[in-house]
Amino acid sequence: MRNWHHHGRKKEIISFWLINELAFEFTLFIRGHVFQLLLIPVPEESQFFVESVLALPLIAVYFLGYHAAMTNAVLIFQQNAEPGLFADEQTAASV
Repeated sequence: MRNWHHHGRKKEIISFWLINELAFEFTLFIRGHVFQLLLIPVPEESQFFVESVLALPLIAVYFLGYHAAMTNAVLIFQQNAEPGLFADEQTAASV
């Protein structure tokens, strides 16, 4: 039986999830407030294109945070798994 409380691993998984959620909330705040301020001098018919260009780095950072949170959770799970649980995957990867 796996012990998720061993070495505080459950806390690490929760903290990765929390960071991911905070990043999402931050993107909503930036889009709703900062982008609106930056788009004031832009004509209304081209605001969509300018907002899309401004959002590209923001979305890239969001996906990077999501990737880090998910891959770290999987790595922590694999480190705490019972010995031999992932033996089939390791054997397939080495072939």
